[in-house]
Amino acid sequence: MLEIKNLVVRAGNFTLDGVNLSVEAPGCHVLLGPTGSGKTVFLETIMGLKRPHQGEIRLEGKDITGLPPERRGISYLPQDLALFPHLTVRENILYGLTVRKIKQGAAYWFAYELVETLGIKHILDRSTRHISGGEKQRVALARAIAPGCKFLILDEPLSALHEGLKKELWFLIKDLKKKYGLAIFMVTHDTEEAFFLGDRISVIIDGLVHQTGEKEEVYGCPETIEVARFFGIGNLFEAEVMEETEENIIAMCKELNSKLTLSKAAGPSCPLRPGSLITIGIRPENALILRPDLKRPEQSNLLAGEITDVFQKGPSSIVLFSAERTNRIIEIEIPGYAFSKLNIAQGDSVDVTLKSENIFCMPR
Repeated sequence: MLEIKNLVVRAGNFTLDGVNLSVEAPGCHVLLGPTGSGKTVFLETIMGLKRPHQGEIRLEGKDITGLPPERRGISYLPQDLALFPHLTVRENILYGLTVRKIKQGAAYWFAYELVETLGIKHILDRSTRHISGGEKQRVALARAIAPGCKFLILDEPLSALHEGLKKELWFLIKDLKKKYGLAIFMVTHDTEEAFFLGDRISVIIDGLVHQTGEKEEVYGCPETIEVARFFGIGNLFEAEVMEETEENIIAMCKELNSKLTLSKAAGPSCPLRPGSLITIGIRPENALILRPDLKRPEQSNLLAGEITDVFQKGPSSIVLFSAERTNRIIEIEIPGYAFSKLNIAQGDSVDVTLKSENIFCMPR
C-alpha cells in the first residue's frame, strides 16, 4: 500500500494543503482536478523531486519521505513519456534492468511477457522516433512496469491522444492492473477517464483535496460546490431545511418555488436542523421529464414549467426547463431513444420530477 499522510507542500505562493490518501494493490486511485490545482506538485513530491514541509509518504509500511527517487520503489510514467530517442524500443524497455546490471533471469522473462501482453514484439528493434503515438504509450508502459515495481504513477500520459486510441489504452491499463496486481496512482483533468479507470477518486482544487471516496460516491454526491462545479453541474439551488426525518430531508427551495424531499443518504455527514441553509444539486441525467400522455401516481418533487430550449448533444438531447413562477433553469439530459418518445419541443408545458435519491446537498 502507498499511503500519503497529512502532506503539506509549498511551491512559491502555492500550497498543497494536508493531503491524505492511500493506494492499494491491485487498485487505481485517481487524483482529478483542473489545471493549476496542484496535481503535478503532488506527483513530484511522491516521486521525491520535491521535499514536503509536513507529512509523510509510506510504501508498504516503510517511510520513504526522505529517500531519493531511485530508492523509492515507485515507477513513474510522465506526461511526455520521456522515451530515449537514441535507443531502440527493446533498449528503452530494458533500461531499468540495464542500469541495475541485471543480465538474465526472471526479470528478463517478465519484461518479454510484458512485450507480448502489450502487443509490441514486432517493433522491438525500431527506434522510438519511428513508431506511432499509441506504440510509444505501450513502450513507455512496458518500460515503467518491467523493473517489477508494483506501484505505478501516471501523469496524464494519455492526454495527447485522440479519443479512439485513448479509450483503447484505458482497457489496456485496466488489464495490466489486474494481470500484474499493480497499484496505480494517476492524475488527470479528464473526468470520463478518471471514472473509467479509478477505483477511488480524489478531487483537488486550488491545492486542497475537497473529496475522496469510491467513484460511485464521488460521482453521485459531490460534497462541495467547488466539486459540483468542476463536474459541470449547473443545477445548483439554494434551499432551507424545514424538517429532517430518519430517512429524508424536507427543504424549501425558493429558487424553484417548491418544497423538495431529499434522501439523507445523499446528504452531508453532519446533521441538518430546521433552518439550516443548504445548496442542493442534481445531475442533468437525473432530472426527468414526464410524458404528458401517461397517467402517473402522486409524486414528490414534481415541478411544472416550460421547455425554453432544446439542443442536440451527440446521442442525447439537452433540454432547458424553466419552473413556473421562477426564472431558474434546470438542465436536463435525455438519451436519444427516450427523447423521441417524449414528443416534446421548445415552448411546451411539461412536468419534471427530481428523484429524492438523486438530489445531493451541501451545507452553506
